[in-house]
Amino acid sequence: MPNIAELSRNPYPMHHMLHMGPMFAQKTLEHPEMQELLHDSEVTFDLVLVEWFFSGLLAPLAEVYNCPLIWYRSGEMCWQSLRMMHEASSPTYSTDLHVTETPTPPFSAKDRLYQSWLQLYMTSYMYLIRNRVEIPAYEALYREPMRIRGKFLADFDYLVYNASLMFSNSHPLLSQKLPLPLNVKYVGGHHLEPTTPPLPQDLKKIMDVSKNGVIFFSMGSVLKGEDLPDHMRRSLIQYFAQLKQTIIWKFESQIDNLPKNVHVVEWAPQQSILNHPNTILFITHGGMLSILEATHFGVPLIGIPIFADQFSNVDFAVARGNAIRVDFSEEFPRKLKDAIDNVLESDSYLKNAKANSFIFRHRLASPQTELNHWIQLVIQTKGAVHLRSPALQISTLDRLYLDAAFLFILMLWFLTKGGIIVRTTVLGERLKPNTEQSALRSAFHAGHTPSTS
Repeated sequence: MPNIAELSRNPYPMHHMLHMGPMFAQKTLEHPEMQELLHDSEVTFDLVLVEWFFSGLLAPLAEVYNCPLIWYRSGEMCWQSLRMMHEASSPTYSTDLHVTETPTPPFSAKDRLYQSWLQLYMTSYMYLIRNRVEIPAYEALYREPMRIRGKFLADFDYLVYNASLMFSNSHPLLSQKLPLPLNVKYVGGHHLEPTTPPLPQDLKKIMDVSKNGVIFFSMGSVLKGEDLPDHMRRSLIQYFAQLKQTIIWKFESQIDNLPKNVHVVEWAPQQSILNHPNTILFITHGGMLSILEATHFGVPLIGIPIFADQFSNVDFAVARGNAIRVDFSEEFPRKLKDAIDNVLESDSYLKNAKANSFIFRHRLASPQTELNHWIQLVIQTKGAVHLRSPALQISTLDRLYLDAAFLFILMLWFLTKGGIIVRTTVLGERLKPNTEQSALRSAFHAGHTPSTS
């Protein structure tokens, strides 16, 4: 994984995830323990629950074990994941989650055109990846496991689009508010402990005495704080030293000569820190788990998105009024300082964070209970066919009304041709010379011609 500075200078192209998904799925299937499992014909399962990450290569596992399939989407629903269960959402109101600037509905004509182009481009690229990467990998990896179970390789697309359900690790509050079919369920926050684990004693002591509040700074588990350029790190430390608040900074190595109010930890119990009453601000990269946890505990955010869906996650939080976005650039330290000052001086971010926390927590059942309920339903009904969308059975030709459009154009063509024929016939009849009348007219004129003598 490139570091923060490299990613900010050279961001991944839009289609990057379309390569990563099949690669991760293929590596999973090629793992020795997975191969052992696939080639053991005595192993059975009641259900296959796998992550959908821009690839359908894990879907045939359900065919191998002759059981229902549930997709798991680790983030917010998007048009690509929605088409696995229903049909792609319209680019007139839904955005691709990997754009660096998320448009706000109602979209402008420019936004609609750009989102339409993205859907066309990404769909074409997915088709290319499917035929050149996924189908050959499917045939190579599943042929023998199917054979030892007395099965033939089924059509790849049939298996990919045959899921019973999809879980989305998000929440309507955090989402684009897309219309979803009955078999897509939000379970955002299912990873949260019913009772938040206690803080380690050293951190608890620091946070308990921080009467002016605690600012927690973490760039997640993939991006590293130590990847920050040295001059930016020094600028941040100089600014942190001026604050009355305590800074807990998840950093992968020790920093010498830190101010008294700055504490560096190599590992941070994030949920426990966010749950502490003295935590007043969370500086984050904007990963979905961090967004979920900050929303659950009602902590305002400063988002520093670097890649993938982090941009849209942070933009949605900004739209909810509980976050500020700071893009990584050479001016990053100054912009971060301005954002921190803004959050500390205005109580609106905290009020909105608390209001969002109430909405996020206010559910009929916990996400863990819902997740278990739907899994049991799919198993007991052998696929929950009654929840499936009929849209998957409609071809692209029918969905885009191309057949109706063709008939309409054909009808117009016939009407146009018919009109030309009728008009030509009528005019022809009118213009046809009448020989009898012409002869009489000529004779009449001849008999009445004035004499010149």
